[in-house]
Amino acid sequence: MPKMQSFRNRARSIAFAAWILACPIVAGAAKNGAAERCQANKLRAAGAEARARLACEAENLESGGSAPCAHDAEQRRAAAFLRFEERGGCRTSDDSDDVGEAIDELIAIALAELRPGGPAASACTDAQLDTLARASRKLTAAYAYDVRNPDPEGLASRLESLQASFDRAFERAALHGDCLSGKSAYVGWAIVTHGTDGLRGLLNAQCPCWTTELLEATFPPGFFDENGRGGAVCQTGDVTGVSSASTCFLPEPRGPGYHLPRSTASVLGSDYCLAFVDNDPGGSGSCGLPTLTSVTQQEADRCVEELLASRLFDECP
Repeated sequence: MPKMQSFRNRARSIAFAAWILACPIVAGAAKNGAAERCQANKLRAAGAEARARLACEAENLESGGSAPCAHDAEQRRAAAFLRFEERGGCRTSDDSDDVGEAIDELIAIALAELRPGGPAASACTDAQLDTLARASRKLTAAYAYDVRNPDPEGLASRLESLQASFDRAFERAALHGDCLSGKSAYVGWAIVTHGTDGLRGLLNAQCPCWTTELLEATFPPGFFDENGRGGAVCQTGDVTGVSSASTCFLPEPRGPGYHLPRSTASVLGSDYCLAFVDNDPGGSGSCGLPTLTSVTQQEADRCVEELLASRLFDECP
């Protein structure tokens, strides 16, 4: 994992600092329990707020006075989260405010990139923000569906289609000729996926959650050799983990981005743990936003112990 160390060193400075690790999930059988139902509902509610908030900014682009509209969207999300948690079985609870803060950050990044000079009239930027708004809702809906019906190939196909549609709409917006920034569709897509994946991380169970048994079920024999993952790479020391040799690229709206392994279960020093089954299920070369959780020294030691006790290191040459 030659690039993992630089990712660890930069982790504290990444905009969505409240990421939470999603526990590894074995794809295949539908997930229709209360936890999955609640998580999917929360994702849809968060996506609905993100869409509404971005649409507010588009509608009030010249004045910048979107507060009443934004307040209504926030209240709807808070009421929905409360309703879902009252039903019971949620994987996370009392996270409505955290989700609201993540959406605030998404809006702030979108405005900084697409409306850098402050409020001003622009048919182009209005259309660009509307494009981000629609994509936010569609992305969260796609991930919410996948929570209850895991299908990596189907999800990858939907995400590819959504990105193509986004690119076309974003490029059409530029035809107005009065854009407030010269940002490309690539940057716009990075903004919305960055925000959406931050929401996904917040709505997953906290880690460390793995055991030796779970790791071996999640990464069965031959896993790293399948689907173009390139085999396994093992590392011990400041970073202890097993990762795919194949990597993908995670862009940043305000930076060059990171090259990350497609698949990994790793403990980063005594600070973080990181795990995902396949962060590029379609093999497109583009990563989703990984989710991290802070761990104590004791938790990190336990994660390393469980990892080293698994047969995952037998996958490495």
